[in-house]
Amino acid sequence: MTVVYHFVPRNLTGNVLYPLNQLKEKYPDLYDAHAKKYEGRKFLLKTPVPILDCLWNDVLHFSPIHPGRIRDAMVKIGRKWRPTQWYEVDTQKLNFTDENTVFYFSGDTLKDRHFEVFERERLETMRDIPEKTLEYYQQSLAEGKPPLMFAHVPHTLHKGQINLEQVKIIQVD
Repeated sequence: MTVVYHFVPRNLTGNVLYPLNQLKEKYPDLYDAHAKKYEGRKFLLKTPVPILDCLWNDVLHFSPIHPGRIRDAMVKIGRKWRPTQWYEVDTQKLNFTDENTVFYFSGDTLKDRHFEVFERERLETMRDIPEKTLEYYQQSLAEGKPPLMFAHVPHTLHKGQINLEQVKIIQVD
């Protein structure tokens, strides 16, 4: 299976999913709402994405992990889960290639981050939640802080927009 997942935004306008920088130009109000998730982490907006020669907010962010697995991990630590909708994006159908897509792996520090060329067949090796993510969820709960859902999860970063007419939506209750 060659799919990746992206949360369906509540305030989507139109049939296209845009990277944050493109959203800023097309829909400034939506940009402001989405940029809020970087409060306290604004440095990420200026983070370069090597290989694709662009910035962090010039790409769309996807997870190779089914959101049902993320839900299960969150519920296991006692976090409430609201039913959510997700885009299930077929990377082959939507032409994710080694020229427009990379894998991103976070580390313990910013220096530990690294990017690798996208290889569709590797997606299957990334379907489980990393142990480091589960530990982070537990630590956040112990500290009384809401965890970032995708901390230490491999990301699939795609440079370009996605026409949503060709994308399946799944519900994760």
